[in-house]
Amino acid sequence: ILAQWNRGTRRHVWVSATSDLYSDAIRDLTDLGADIPCMALSKVHSYGAIDDLKSNPEVRKLGKMCDGVLFLTYSMLVAARNKSEEARSDPKVSRFGQVFAWLTKHTERGEGLICFDE
Repeated sequence: ILAQWNRGTRRHVWVSATSDLYSDAIRDLTDLGADIPCMALSKVHSYGAIDDLKSNPEVRKLGKMCDGVLFLTYSMLVAARNKSEEARSDPKVSRFGQVFAWLTKHTERGEGLICFDE
């Protein structure tokens, strides 16, 4: 993540087993000397495009451009208010949709890393 950040890629996703590991992820990045903003999706209780949720204190951790590391659990990745196939990529009803919309905000391909932990 740090190497990609230093190359200008500003949005990365860190998926882990439990929300408790968020503090470990922060510690790991800090130990590397990385000053990269991080937020836990579990602390964002509403759906919608993350870039549109800047009033949320957790989202504000990412700064004005909403760039940094988005931390979430495997179970959050499949969470949704609507389980239909069409709704899967809709950030208004699915966590996957939120992650996808956030990761691809600046570039259609979404050039950040998706890291699977634990």
